[in-house]
Amino acid sequence: MTTCFCGCAEQLHWLLRFVILNVV
Repeated sequence: MTTCFCGCAEQLHWLLRFVILNVV
């Protein structure tokens, strides 16, 4: 479960970063 959580968190981090770069 920890591995899945880390993987999802990493994907969410990159997605959030991508969105922020596009908005700004």
